Amino acid sequence: MSKKDVTRFNIICGNAPSMGSDFEYWRQIRNQAERIYEEAKELLEAAKSEDMTQVLDGWADVMYTNEYMDDLLKAGEVNTKAAWEAVCATIKNSPQAILTHLRVKNIWKSKGLIALLKRRLLKVRFITLFAAL
Repeated sequence: MSKKDVTRFNIICGNAPSMGSDFEYWRQIRNQAERIYEEAKELLEAAKSEDMTQVLDGWADVMYTNEYMDDLLKAGEVNTKAAWEAVCATIKNSPQAILTHLRVKNIWKSKGLIALLKRRLLKVRFITLFAAL
C-alpha cells in the first residue's frame, strides 16, 4: 500500500486533513497521535510476548498510522522532509549523539558497539581538529 493509498483511505472515511480552524486541525493531530500510540503499544506487547507475526503486524500498523500523521503535518505547512533530514544528519554526523542516545535509553548491552562508536567519535574529532588548522 502506498502513501497515496493511506491518504485516499482517510479521505474516503471522512478524515481528510482539516483546512478549517486551528481547533479542528489540532483535534486531528491529537486523534492521529492517539492512533499511533495505540498501535505502538500493541507492537510493544507483541515484542514482549516474542510473537513475530504480531510484531510484523504492529510494525505495519505503526507505519500506516504514521504516514497519515505526515499528511496532517504537511496540511499544516510543516516541512516533515526537512525535519527528518535534520534528525538523520545529526545522528549520521555525530557519534556523540548516538552515544548519548544509547546512554539515555540504557541500550548499551554491547561493549563492542560502544568501543566502535568511541573510536568513530575520536576519529571525527581528530579529522575536525586538523580540518580547522
